[in-house]
Amino acid sequence: MAAPSGLHPRAPDSLALAVVASSNAPLVLLDDAFNLIAASDTFFRDFQIDPANGPGRPVFELGAGEWDVPQLRELLTATAAGHAEIDAYEMDLDREGQTLTWRARFNDQAIPPDRIAL
Repeated sequence: MAAPSGLHPRAPDSLALAVVASSNAPLVLLDDAFNLIAASDTFFRDFQIDPANGPGRPVFELGAGEWDVPQLRELLTATAAGHAEIDAYEMDLDREGQTLTWRARFNDQAIPPDRIAL
């Protein structure tokens, strides 16, 4: 995606990273292969993910494999293709009864086209 006129070409990347970094909610930014680009401190803390081991890894490999859910993979694939939005997909994590609610949108304006914010 080209940056709007008057913005530096890397502005969308910078904006997406700033939003994730400043979020008080668990928030992740994935690339089009579902690799973790960035996550909020809240995400790492709440889901007990080591921040040093997250970036660059597929979201499905985080933790002890509890993120590798076929329905989640299908929903994220459809969202990345622009065919769906996730409004409230709930999944139970296999530890301590945690429930995660996913909300995902494909945004080709503020976030580069090869990124997904969740």
